Amino acid sequence: MKILLGYSYYPYPHDMSDIVNAWVNRLNKSGFQIDTIPLTLNPPNNPIWWPVLNEKWKLGDKQLLQFYDNLLRKLENYDVFLNLNGINIHPEILKYFPTFNVYGCNDDPDSSERLSRPVAKYYDLCLIGNIAEIETYKSWGVKEVRFWPMGFMATDFEPEMKEEDINNKERDIDIALLCEKKYVIDRNKRLDAYSKAFPSGMYYGDGWEKGFYPVEKDVSLYHAKKVSLYQRTKIGPNFHNSTGPINFRTYTLPANGVMQICDNKKNLGKIFELNKEVIGFDNVKEAIDLTRYYLSHDNERIEIAIAGWKRTIKDYNEINNFQKAVDYINFVIKKNNLKDKKYNYERVNLYLKKHKRNIFLKKLFYIFKNYFISLKITLNEYFKMKFLILIDQLSVGGAEKQAILFADYLQNKKNQIVEIWSFLPGNGTAKDLCDKYSLKIKVIGYFRGLAHYLYPFQIIHYKKVFGSYKPDVVMGYTNMPNLLLGFIWKKIGAKYFVWGQQGIEPTEYKFNSTELKAIKLTPCFISNSVNGAEYLKNDLKVPDEKVHIIFNGPEKMLPGFSPTEWYEKLGISENDFIAIMVANITRYKDHQTLIHSWKYVVERYNGMGRPILLLIGGFGETITEVFRLVLDLNLFPYIKFLGNHVDIKGLNNIAGISILSSNGEGLPNVLLEAMDDELPIVGTDIPGIREAVGEENYQYLAPSKNPEILAEKILLFANNDELRKKVGINNKQRVEKLFRLGEMCEKTYNLIIHGIEKNN
Repeated sequence: MKILLGYSYYPYPHDMSDIVNAWVNRLNKSGFQIDTIPLTLNPPNNPIWWPVLNEKWKLGDKQLLQFYDNLLRKLENYDVFLNLNGINIHPEILKYFPTFNVYGCNDDPDSSERLSRPVAKYYDLCLIGNIAEIETYKSWGVKEVRFWPMGFMATDFEPEMKEEDINNKERDIDIALLCEKKYVIDRNKRLDAYSKAFPSGMYYGDGWEKGFYPVEKDVSLYHAKKVSLYQRTKIGPNFHNSTGPINFRTYTLPANGVMQICDNKKNLGKIFELNKEVIGFDNVKEAIDLTRYYLSHDNERIEIAIAGWKRTIKDYNEINNFQKAVDYINFVIKKNNLKDKKYNYERVNLYLKKHKRNIFLKKLFYIFKNYFISLKITLNEYFKMKFLILIDQLSVGGAEKQAILFADYLQNKKNQIVEIWSFLPGNGTAKDLCDKYSLKIKVIGYFRGLAHYLYPFQIIHYKKVFGSYKPDVVMGYTNMPNLLLGFIWKKIGAKYFVWGQQGIEPTEYKFNSTELKAIKLTPCFISNSVNGAEYLKNDLKVPDEKVHIIFNGPEKMLPGFSPTEWYEKLGISENDFIAIMVANITRYKDHQTLIHSWKYVVERYNGMGRPILLLIGGFGETITEVFRLVLDLNLFPYIKFLGNHVDIKGLNNIAGISILSSNGEGLPNVLLEAMDDELPIVGTDIPGIREAVGEENYQYLAPSKNPEILAEKILLFANNDELRKKVGINNKQRVEKLFRLGEMCEKTYNLIIHGIEKNN
């Protein structure tokens, strides 16, 4: 069986190509027939993740297609293609491979969405390093999946070591751990607790005080040093990011006679015999207690270390380990009666050429299409249209603000006729904003409460109300306006209706059968977030082609008051640490969790004598409940309520962080404004907030209803000015790149024009 092994050739302290090829050479000396090929474009380079790979394929990236062409030629001489933990093979080209195709992955579940899940089911066999994720692969539709242990390499242990060496050799290091402590906050907390309990331990890696374990340019010297460290070590703790066990430490530690104490006890017991070959734990307290026990019971520790060593050397050495992969491949081929695949390089080459030609024609088509569209838009701007935007009430929330900003664009940039109508007067803050942009407003009131059972009467009533204005385009931004407009937009002669999905209400509003008819009558849905779009498609069953994602953009504002004026108004000093949350105080937000967390913050804050203060801007139906909670917790000196008329820009200028504790969000505009003002964000770990802050900031989000963890995230910034500044700068760069108000308005306007052209 001839195997072509593809690997990711990426920048590393040591040459990955040398490491992989040395490993393969050792395997070949034992009778395997393996060749290697780097799957990384422009090696050495970082491998590309699925979204980028898919985009390159769709765009007909020349380098990618040339790479596939070369790979297909090479594969003609092999029986098996083993993609070792890489994703640079698109499923559309994989189906033309003449080989039995195997996908290997050791990065689940942390990287599943951008690594394994999009491609795994297209392979003949998946060999997975994380035994805890086998069922996950099956849930993706993968038919053949097996656990393939990572094992240990011949360079990572001393082959001459014997049982008596483990029994008799003096080990002068109690604890050694080589792993990074940087990105995974939850694991970092466990590592901090463990290392605090055993401060004399040898801890190395990115994020530890000692830094990386000394790296030698010569990879063989590096491995020798690591082996030497382990052979002096009594206990090797092993902590994982999430599910597992899944790392080389799981096998390298016992291979060097180290007694391993490892998390993920349930699945660890499927690899080793618990309490005989390895010690498992469920939480960090248990890990600490077990470590103390075995440090004081040498005989028991050595007995477990020897048993673990025997098992690892026997079952998980690199030769036996690779033989398992070959056995799996042979078994699946025989089980499924898989014969040699029919392969014609000329046919495959023809497919690649056809794909390139289709890409070229698509690009040409879009060039001409965009030219004619721009011409149509230019012509349309000579003819004024009447826009009507309907909102719930004249109070400024995220949805209302976006409606007003788009109305300003329509009237003052595109010279269109616009009016904003509202069911209720609210507190008038939206009216102030409309006055600022000279926008006409009208309060039309609820007709009998807009109750479900009265829809027929309400439709007749509102048909008369809206018909008198005779709008060309109607738009809603929240549920009630959207539903009403969905029923009546055609009846009042409008040319187009846009359902604006600005969030997902945490009350999980259930649409009845009548309301679902309004959704079916709606021609266009614009969501300001990916999670909002998924809600429309999955929960409301809106067809994909009707749903469009257009991100919000923050308004470039001037402050109402200078920092000095704000300090004077609030009676505070510029040295105070200030956090701010601006949001309507309603059941949709979660001020209660924030206030409980602020109790922890005040108790644990260690800001070198600086006072700490939380500013809350907004008003709503739960204000009394929230205010009473502040009094009950004796937090009145540490929290100030600012009411509705909030100078957000001015407050951002004096704040250290912006907080959003919430039950549900679309793409929160208040966070985009704070990020644009270089503030770090702390908030609830929910999809809408994740989408706003980006993956690099997930570590600063807390689980819902967990005030203690929320407090820890706040304190990260309250006690670290350097971190606050660094994250703030990165946040501003993210907003400038992804969330632009002008782009939001232009895309929305163009979509409406195109919709009108298509429908009329």
